[in-house]
Amino acid sequence: IGGHADLLNGDGGPHRSSMIAIRRAVRRIKSTVEEVGTLTKSGDWSKRLDVATIAREEIDRIEREYDLDVSFIVRIEDPEIAADERLSTAVHELLENAVVHGG
Repeated sequence: IGGHADLLNGDGGPHRSSMIAIRRAVRRIKSTVEEVGTLTKSGDWSKRLDVATIAREEIDRIEREYDLDVSFIVRIEDPEIAADERLSTAVHELLENAVVHGG
């Protein structure tokens, strides 16, 4: 995708700002892929983390970043799971993608 954007941008035409946006999106995609790769590698799964607390913290962060007011209800019998601190990154990415791409 980035290579195609570079080729199209080479002509200096009227779509330069679109090509810049595409390059920025490519960088975000690459970063996300790298983060997902990191998340899937082994970690310290001996901790029990509260998914509801992490979700609330990440929703608060998304609300600040995107100036939103989000309603959130947890319906989990046992919100604690075996995970490590990378769970926050995964939850944040999920929520941010919902905001940016969910419409």
